[in-house]
Amino acid sequence: MEIIGIVLSIGEDEDHGKKEVAVPLEIFFYDKEHQDLFLNMSQEELATAPRFDLSDLADPRFAEKVYRFFGLMPAWTEDKDEL
Repeated sequence: MEIIGIVLSIGEDEDHGKKEVAVPLEIFFYDKEHQDLFLNMSQEELATAPRFDLSDLADPRFAEKVYRFFGLMPAWTEDKDEL
């Protein structure tokens, strides 16, 4: 099994409680010296990411939507030249 992202729980939504979003590993920065993982994005920006649900794990269209939201091209797509 390969880890391709991290699910973060952010903010509070009156209707749904905490919002969970999937974030591709490629946009994190790892500081080897301090062994810390950083995401250079504000909570407000992150709040606009697509909401994640466990049922989305089986949907490659959702994964592609997440990658594109973060400005990345999923490796499994055919249109690798577009973004």
